[in-house]
Amino acid sequence: MTTQDQAFYSSENGDQWLLVGRGTEHAKVRHQPNASSGGQVRDVALKDFLSREQNTPQGVALRHLMDDEAEEPRSGRP
Repeated sequence: MTTQDQAFYSSENGDQWLLVGRGTEHAKVRHQPNASSGGQVRDVALKDFLSREQNTPQGVALRHLMDDEAEEPRSGRP
């Protein structure tokens, strides 16, 4: 699995959520607020995000991303 950052959800107001450091024990979710809000970028541990954001659009989007990746066949394996 790659450690490349991947955006998985963007809200209508321009906020963006990224999966950062995936494939490592330090995987986290980064929330980047839209520029006009003046908010600060915030990182949350992946497990904390998944437990806290279960029913939010961004939580659902992350679970879909992770489920899709789990279903992809791995090269060299049946």
